[in-house]
Amino acid sequence: MKTLERVILKYLLRIVYYCSYIVPVKKRIVFATYRNDTMNGNFKYIYDEIQNRNLDYECKFLYEKFNRGAKGIITYFLHMMKATYYMATSEYFLIDDFYFPVYTVKKLRNKTEVVQVWHACGAFKKFGFSILDKNFGADNNYVKYIPIHSNYSHVLVSSKEVSKYYAEAFNMSEDNIDPIGIPRTDIFFNDDMKKEATNRVYSKYPELKGKNIVLYAPTFRGNSQSDAKMDIAFDVEKVVETLPKDFVLALKMHPFVKDSIKIENDRIVDLSDYPAINDILIMTDLLITDYSSIVFEYSLLERPMIFYADDLDSYEHERDFYYPYESLVPGPIVKTTDELIAVLNNSECDYEKIKSFKNKFFDYTDGLASKRFVDKIILKEEI
Repeated sequence: MKTLERVILKYLLRIVYYCSYIVPVKKRIVFATYRNDTMNGNFKYIYDEIQNRNLDYECKFLYEKFNRGAKGIITYFLHMMKATYYMATSEYFLIDDFYFPVYTVKKLRNKTEVVQVWHACGAFKKFGFSILDKNFGADNNYVKYIPIHSNYSHVLVSSKEVSKYYAEAFNMSEDNIDPIGIPRTDIFFNDDMKKEATNRVYSKYPELKGKNIVLYAPTFRGNSQSDAKMDIAFDVEKVVETLPKDFVLALKMHPFVKDSIKIENDRIVDLSDYPAINDILIMTDLLITDYSSIVFEYSLLERPMIFYADDLDSYEHERDFYYPYESLVPGPIVKTTDELIAVLNNSECDYEKIKSFKNKFFDYTDGLASKRFVDKIILKEEI
């Protein structure tokens, strides 16, 4: 969608927002996302906490992925109108990524708070205002008309360490950044949750039972949700044949990727259609990634990681990082299939570096992030 079209849409949605003032603000919490079409991630854990406490709030869910074509555009436009109405008439409007209707109004209505619970932990690759005019980011001309990442009342982050980077990325004060932990990480500290997650994964993928898992989970590739690219950077067949017979190589592509993977090797399992990545991480013995923020959550398990970064120079130029990549990542960096195989066959792992990484990017490792969220954001209690 071009800038002019977005500007027209902005004013149409602004009209919807202000017309909605005829309806009083209700005791309602809205969960809005275009990343998923099911209850997942932070939203699930926050919602479960609200339900467990029997809080007197109506909960509304707005899930809509963008699809190309005339029908997809019309459907998404109607979805944005509905979302704008609920944003104007609810006490809390929760989002987990860029969400266009939030940026269409100059000022939120009294008694309404927009809470950004962001889909990534820590601070890895740059985003938002940190990448204006880079290939991946918006340009200065665009943000003059569409003030991206505006109107956030709260932003949830994993540690005080990264607050300054989120303030930069969202062009806002650190006073509105809340380093109280990430709700979806609560599962890593709850044995019952972990057992239930394992059973869910085995139910969908019974071929994983009795196997050790090496997981390849790369970052998002592409310029937008609609053009997410399939990108497997190494020879998966060659890699899996060097692993012990009781190991499988699991693949988890970014959720925006719509292409399927053709696999004929029964030791390579595609888990891309499984929605909850943390369920899979619990069962993973070793993680291979590149620039994905999955590294932060996996560090909570203190297990080995390998970083396949064959295009590091170009990615750094196009996107860049908040920290120097080579010194940040808690595991070896490889750039070819043969280098990856060599590291996989080397049992050495710097567990102390993984622990230091974890402690740097998580102020809390107690499994109570959902509780803190409800206490501080919803109930306005001191924590």
